[in-house]
Amino acid sequence: MYCEKCGKELDADAVFCENCGAKVIPIPPPVEEKAADDGMVQTGQMAGAMPTEGSQTGQMAGTMPTGGPQMGQVVGAMPTGGPQTGQPMGAMPRKPVKKSVIAAAILAILVIVGAVIGVNLYENRKTEIDLKSYYSIKFTGIAPNGEAEVEFDYDKFVRDYRGKIRTKLKGSDREIVEALVSDCGLADYSLKKSENLSNGDEVTLSIRTNDEKALKDYHVRFKSNRIMKKVSGLSYYVTKLSELKEEDLNNLKKTAEDALTAKIASEYSGYLAGQGMKYLGGYTLVSKDAMDADNKVILVYKYSVKIKDETWSETETAYWYTSFDNVLMTSDGEAKYSMMDYRTPDRDYNYDQISSEDSDGWTLHEWNVYGYRSLALLYNDLVTQYVDEYEHEDAVTDAPGDVIGSSETKDLQKEDQKKEASVDGEDTDGVIFPDALTKKITEEEIEDLSDEELQTAINDLSAMAGYVFTTKTELNDYYKKFDWYKPKDDAKPSKKTLGKIGYSNYMRLVEERKERE
Repeated sequence: MYCEKCGKELDADAVFCENCGAKVIPIPPPVEEKAADDGMVQTGQMAGAMPTEGSQTGQMAGTMPTGGPQMGQVVGAMPTGGPQTGQPMGAMPRKPVKKSVIAAAILAILVIVGAVIGVNLYENRKTEIDLKSYYSIKFTGIAPNGEAEVEFDYDKFVRDYRGKIRTKLKGSDREIVEALVSDCGLADYSLKKSENLSNGDEVTLSIRTNDEKALKDYHVRFKSNRIMKKVSGLSYYVTKLSELKEEDLNNLKKTAEDALTAKIASEYSGYLAGQGMKYLGGYTLVSKDAMDADNKVILVYKYSVKIKDETWSETETAYWYTSFDNVLMTSDGEAKYSMMDYRTPDRDYNYDQISSEDSDGWTLHEWNVYGYRSLALLYNDLVTQYVDEYEHEDAVTDAPGDVIGSSETKDLQKEDQKKEASVDGEDTDGVIFPDALTKKITEEEIEDLSDEELQTAINDLSAMAGYVFTTKTELNDYYKKFDWYKPKDDAKPSKKTLGKIGYSNYMRLVEERKERE
């Protein structure tokens, strides 16, 4: 018996095909009939059959058996080979399908499906572009005023994607890439915090890409629309002498010493002789205003001047400085500075008087000694008056354990500031406000002045500045009585001639006079 669906040979009592699982339809058993007078009809022999001697059980009438017995053979069939149990009449037996044929069919189906999927993927493929490869953030300037700039490498972008962008737009490969840049916002970007930068700050670049249009029209997907980067590589202002390498500090010292040596050679001769100098250290000032940043590195020296004539000699000590502006340090530790960008003391501040005693008694001698008579006065001019605008570091030592600028020198500063009001240290007798150069005049003191006293106080400060009176020339004779009066043709009241406090007092007195007029 065989399966009618797949042709698999089955057991006679099978209910389902063990190969394909189809249900087996059994062949009904043959009908027995009584024998005719002339003989017996064999079991299973159908009416009308042509019995032959030795017909086998189940053989239908009319069959033409060949070979051995054929069980259940249908009439008219052409049996071959062995027994064909349950074969329908007139049917040709089906051969089983080979497994190789099935495998080939499955493979063909898979190839077709794969091709369809491949075409679909090709049609819908996306080009992924990482924007980090084309944008760079560069930092320039000096901290804390550094700036950030963005550069888009347009040429590299075009080179990388020519011929790789799928679009229905018409044009050359380059034109299509250029259209992508324009249409999808690659030139539209912004930086969060691009100014007033210091090393270590973080900036963010945002690229406003049109992602929807990029996908729809160009089959492009962008990565890295936001790029973050830390600020680095900015130069910064030196805040301490210790930040400078020894080589750089020595270069600055050489410039300072050459300037002092040239000053001594040009100004001191005859009875004045400049002598050896000693480096004491320096002060560093850095602006508090980040919008108008700068710094000053001030190197301080002490030197001696030998004053002599035929009968006596005396040595005077003076303090000198050289101030360098905008001394920078690069991020890799290299100093940047100009050997030409420096200044030294202005001689308008640099005078002194020395008294000596000879056989005739005390005689007053007068010379110009360039620099400051004390370190405290130098510190006041270079540091104290700028504490509101600058942070400072003090690293000047004149004696073991004595760092000039520290709290231990405050009394010395006050004492020397009083001396500044008189050339030889004596009080400025004969003036209304003897301490006007070092002490602020109060509003009450000004209000208590009569009009005449007010004018006299203005004249006193003008004389302290070295002013030569041109209208009231008698005042010149009056002030010449005082040793502190040093008239100069071009002198006038200013911060330069009176100092910050003295000039402030002068202006307030002048304002009071205007209000009374």
